[in-house]
Amino acid sequence: MTSPRALTPILTLVLLLALGIGWALRPGVRPAAEDESREHALSGPGHDPGDWFYAQRADRDGTFPQARYVAALEQARLERVRSRAAMSA
Repeated sequence: MTSPRALTPILTLVLLLALGIGWALRPGVRPAAEDESREHALSGPGHDPGDWFYAQRADRDGTFPQARYVAALEQARLERVRSRAAMSA
């Protein structure tokens, strides 16, 4: 017969394993990949970041003047260059 003292480490391990499984399976917890896909789906008008870029700059009737589009792209490029310069400085 095994002594109770010899069973203590095994019982502790089983208890910790059960607690870990219970913690991982608790309601409301989602894997990181699922969180990212949910965040991406809720991040703008469509599923593509370009849709958000378009929606921010479109007129009320849904048209998108070419001159404003070019200006917005130039602004995005300038901001990208500025952020790279700030990171390297």
